Amino acid sequence: MADRGGDEGTTGLRVAGSGRSGLRAPAVVCLVVVGSLLAGCAEEASTMAPPVASPQVSPTSTTGAADRGTRRSPTVAARPRSRFERNPAVRVLRTHYVGLAKSVNLRTADVPELVRTSTTARAAVNPSVMRTELGLHYPGPVPFTPYAVRVVDSRTREVLMCAVDEGWGRDPATGRPARPWSVVRLVATVVRVDGRWLVDRIVRTPGSCASVRIYEVMW
Repeated sequence: MADRGGDEGTTGLRVAGSGRSGLRAPAVVCLVVVGSLLAGCAEEASTMAPPVASPQVSPTSTTGAADRGTRRSPTVAARPRSRFERNPAVRVLRTHYVGLAKSVNLRTADVPELVRTSTTARAAVNPSVMRTELGLHYPGPVPFTPYAVRVVDSRTREVLMCAVDEGWGRDPATGRPARPWSVVRLVATVVRVDGRWLVDRIVRTPGSCASVRIYEVMW
């Protein structure tokens, strides 16, 4: 689910917002953060390394194209799997995507998981993010797999991930996916505000996710 300024978001939702052109290269630094949000230099260093367990993503020449077609066999899991699950930026995104799914099922953006994980800017687009999915049922949080976390500065992280774009929402009458399955690459910007990590924006980026496994977690 992405902010849109020429971008499309995950689960095929169109929103009004601003995109972002380009990514800043992260500085390699050691950070000392008060509290338990980060484990210190060792954890920050690990987020900069290429993923080991997760397959590498091969960029393509198609700008922002989704991997579409016949649904591959799903990988259902009891919980999400990636080497970044303990990273605070990924953890807040997990909660945020729980909130997005609940907002579709409950037909309101006023759900605790969504409200408490959004910046003011993100909160402004949340209602638009879920609008086109109203009437569908989400069987769980929108699936995504992070494959890198970039340290932009002491209060900003960029989570690079592959996420379900369409095909997660079910038709309540049949219980079957309402749209064909597709997956896209996204960059989520997570910022620290008053000691809390919040989702600020999510934008679509070029490349294929064909080699990245997406784990599905049901309610």
